[in-house]
Amino acid sequence: MAIAALAGLSGCSGAPDARPATSTQPVTTTEQITVDPFTESGEPAAGLDIVEKGDGNCWQSWVSITGSNARRCAPVLTGDQHTSQEVHDPCYLHVRPGPDRAVCIQNPTTGEATGFDVVEDTGPAPEDAQRHRPWFVELADGRHCVLVPGADDPESTAEDPTYGCGSHDYLYGMPDTTTSVWTITNRHGEAVERAEAGPHRDRVSIRTVWF
Repeated sequence: MAIAALAGLSGCSGAPDARPATSTQPVTTTEQITVDPFTESGEPAAGLDIVEKGDGNCWQSWVSITGSNARRCAPVLTGDQHTSQEVHDPCYLHVRPGPDRAVCIQNPTTGEATGFDVVEDTGPAPEDAQRHRPWFVELADGRHCVLVPGADDPESTAEDPTYGCGSHDYLYGMPDTTTSVWTITNRHGEAVERAEAGPHRDRVSIRTVWF
């Protein structure tokens, strides 16, 4: 199922605090969605509200490492070289005549996205680093969770969270995909440090994942 078929879309690494409305139906199978914000002709998918950012530079995504079309993009700097950049990740690249096109999606449950005409692209993550891993997760109760920076750090331990779902609300490890309803470990509590285990960990069901 591609993004074009969704009711709405949006991406960057940050943990949303809002608790969005979700289906009250029980989860019987975890839905898997592969993000592709373009039509077959290369136009942005219908229903996307795209904020144009002009020219952009892109490099390998730190968030979506499932496929070769995912990127991290930022506007081309036009002023002081030390000016901070507004970085978008993940973005999805479409090769076309003239400047390639990138559409960036932060939260795929909304209809919002950011568009760039790509001036420079240094390419995707190396093939040996690509793996099938969701970058955005909707739990059965409607919470939305995104990958935290450093989720792939080789020095990470089981005490380090892999997804953030809001203030003091984290997931650990990757989803267990051995049953039709995927599950993942959740710790939701007032821990002082992000990586602190906290008093309670539970297995929670996953309604939808985005790759």
